[in-house]
Amino acid sequence: MTTAAGGPRGVASAIWSFAAHAVPIALCVAIPFRVAYWFGLLTAVGTAAQVVVFLCWVAYVAHERLAPLCVRCIDAVPADAPTQARRRRRTLRLFHFTVSPPGIVTFAVLLVGMWTLSAFHPSNWLSAPTDVWMFATVWSGWVHHRLRPWCPYCDWEDGGYVEESPDPIPRDSTRR
Repeated sequence: MTTAAGGPRGVASAIWSFAAHAVPIALCVAIPFRVAYWFGLLTAVGTAAQVVVFLCWVAYVAHERLAPLCVRCIDAVPADAPTQARRRRRTLRLFHFTVSPPGIVTFAVLLVGMWTLSAFHPSNWLSAPTDVWMFATVWSGWVHHRLRPWCPYCDWEDGGYVEESPDPIPRDSTRR
């Protein structure tokens, strides 16, 4: 594999890119295995599915935060993005809550509660609330990434994210 500049592309970079873009597929595959896990079925596969979703999510967050916007991500933006952003306001709000301090505390309480209860009463169904929270966080993050410019909850002004754009070049002028 090569980059646009013609140099070799690292295998690790290709794997992380693949994992980042596989988030929705990993999530769809993992949900049934995690539900089976809650009922004591396919426990090894359910655990592996949870690990895969987590690793894909970590790769996705790194891809979103550290890499420039890639063609695959641009292609994932729907043609009717403003309409979808209006329709998915609850999903976008959920994303903003999950990454806020109260959302992080909620997840920590769920996680510690699950570990504490599991110490006294080992049962797979105790992981259900944590799994549902993780699935909701991953899905809402994926939706938010695709609809971010139209998200009504993003702080685009008043000290928030400001995207710089170059000054336009008048049509009748020449570049120097």
